[in-house]
Amino acid sequence: MKKCTLCVILLLTLSASATIANVQSNARWTCSGSGSSITCAVTLTTQPTVTGHLLAVWTFWQSTSTYTAQITDSQNNGTGNPPVFPSAIGPTLQSATSTPTSAQIFYAANITGSGVGHNDTVTVTFTCTSTPTICASATVPSAGVVAVEYSGADQNYPLDSVSAGYSYSVGGYMDSGTAAPANANLLVFGGGVNDNNTLPNPGSGFTNVQSNGGTGSITEQLITTSPNNTLQRATACLSGLSPCPAAPAGNWLMQMAVFRDASWTVDRGWTPARVGQIVDASQFPGSDIGAQVVNAYAALPSTGGTILVPSSANCYQYSTPITFTTAGKPATLQGTGTSPTCLLFTPANGNAITLDWGSSISAGGGASRILNCSSL
Repeated sequence: MKKCTLCVILLLTLSASATIANVQSNARWTCSGSGSSITCAVTLTTQPTVTGHLLAVWTFWQSTSTYTAQITDSQNNGTGNPPVFPSAIGPTLQSATSTPTSAQIFYAANITGSGVGHNDTVTVTFTCTSTPTICASATVPSAGVVAVEYSGADQNYPLDSVSAGYSYSVGGYMDSGTAAPANANLLVFGGGVNDNNTLPNPGSGFTNVQSNGGTGSITEQLITTSPNNTLQRATACLSGLSPCPAAPAGNWLMQMAVFRDASWTVDRGWTPARVGQIVDASQFPGSDIGAQVVNAYAALPSTGGTILVPSSANCYQYSTPITFTTAGKPATLQGTGTSPTCLLFTPANGNAITLDWGSSISAGGGASRILNCSSL
């Protein structure tokens, strides 16, 4: 076992920022049903889905009974990667409508592609959560689902931030409310529905993904490289006029999910998109960079991988020993950015890095130096 007290200098130069792109989308607007379980499915038919891409799914449903939504797709059906689409935001309930309306955004990162000659079908299942007697006669008179495939999204932790809003007949301007993303290079994905069946128009800066006047629904997107201190919000207008009029236009709800692209953890981007065995230490909790690296190591798959440490103007000062000690789980500690990354263990004596089971310190093709390393 190697144990060192050290200052590590790591340097890696990376390529230009990756960009999220809309690959394909489709919608199903005419779902309905009754009973304890109701399904609504939409198929992406433009081309086969691609492994590693992101699927964003927006769904809405109307019911006087309580239903929950869950998403699967034909490529995993609860058994693959990922087994269940996690919820980004929702369900958000608009209870002022004659038939209460709910909506939710789901997503699946790093999907398993459908392959040549196959289409990917996304299915939402609405499950009644009331008593069996009530569920037997419960109905969903209207529901819909939109599925969108995106390339270039982060494959590990794509969800950055979310927001949702709803209104009781106060105007024709649908607004999710603001969120403060932690990163630049973002996909802002919005979905909304109103109860007077007015076809919404995308908000300023947004483009339409899928919309339908019969259900008063819209999904929209904004792909931005705005700096991290820029607030984001998803808006839509219930009129073709500009600016959007303030006249009452019915009840509505609007949701937003912000996804980061594959370059979000590094200074100059990462191409191709990062895969599951690469994690960024700065995105994990910990009292110092040492603790963050340890937590990042714990999050790696059992086969090990690479832990990125973003460059810093000054040496990272840390006192938590960095230990990679799980049998059969090698790890590489790698600096990123355009300037050196320095890790300085502050106690006079102690283990700065404990490397075992084939682990190593690497600069990934850049320059690497280990200073003041001694066997302990």
